[in-house]
Amino acid sequence: MVNIGKCCSPEEKVRFTTLLKKYIDVMAWSYADLKSFKPKDVQHSIPLKPDVKPYRKKQRHYNPKISGTIQARNSKD
Repeated sequence: MVNIGKCCSPEEKVRFTTLLKKYIDVMAWSYADLKSFKPKDVQHSIPLKPDVKPYRKKQRHYNPKISGTIQARNSKD
């Protein structure tokens, strides 16, 4: 099953579906189908030294006049 964009018209969906069916042999439908896929190339990692203890920085203090604006922006996330 392939999800086609919500903003596409019905005619566009038919065209995309036809195109995908026509070229089904050149499409990769799973990671196993990708011949040159290496997970190490696409995975994000943070290099940490094994002998160092992680720490958290202190929270920054902001001007009280703008702290309400900052809190409002952060609560939207």
